[in-house]
Amino acid sequence: MNNIWRYETKIVVKDSSVSNLMNEVYTNPLMFTSLFIPRMVNNLYFDTLDLDHFHDHIYGYPKRLKVRLRWYGDFNSIQNATIEIKKKEGTVGSKISFPVTGNIDLNESISLLDIFKKTSAPIQTQESLSNLVPSLYNRYHRTYYISANGKVRLTIDSDINHKSVHTSFWTEEPNDLRIVEFKYNQKEFFDGERALKNFSFVQDKSSKYVRGLLRTT
Repeated sequence: MNNIWRYETKIVVKDSSVSNLMNEVYTNPLMFTSLFIPRMVNNLYFDTLDLDHFHDHIYGYPKRLKVRLRWYGDFNSIQNATIEIKKKEGTVGSKISFPVTGNIDLNESISLLDIFKKTSAPIQTQESLSNLVPSLYNRYHRTYYISANGKVRLTIDSDINHKSVHTSFWTEEPNDLRIVEFKYNQKEFFDGERALKNFSFVQDKSSKYVRGLLRTT
């Protein structure tokens, strides 16, 4: 479990701009290099029946919550999964992670409370989120980079797909879409801002969860 407040700045790159993306990554003054092997990221998001978390983001409320189950690799084989609880307060956010023991069967009805029973999450945390239900699947290919001083991380997501929990059909984002994210702790603010200042693409508040719900409902 971890709970470190950090900045997470998203940038949407698309169309002809994608061809220049990697050049900007490698020529950035913070000298980004690959962190580890790229992989497929899978998520199942949980929200209230009224999609309160979704609407909080749409309305731009400063305090927001996002709850998801994350696993890597094969979508149909949920192993070594983690429940992630992300909180946003203004411009900074935190993430608490609870590893899940055992496997989860996608063919069965999925309950967040049942998954919590396979974690070390405090009972108080489980009860506070007991009203959440599955709301959206998504998956994407992610590459990871880190600055030479180790203070700023950068990820690039591509091949982004969304699926409603009520259908078996996937909705694909355009092939030329990339979502870039700079991540750095509060104490590394100046390094993060320096990296962003030398990145020519415009910052965006785009959320893959919001994008997915808008495209599948």
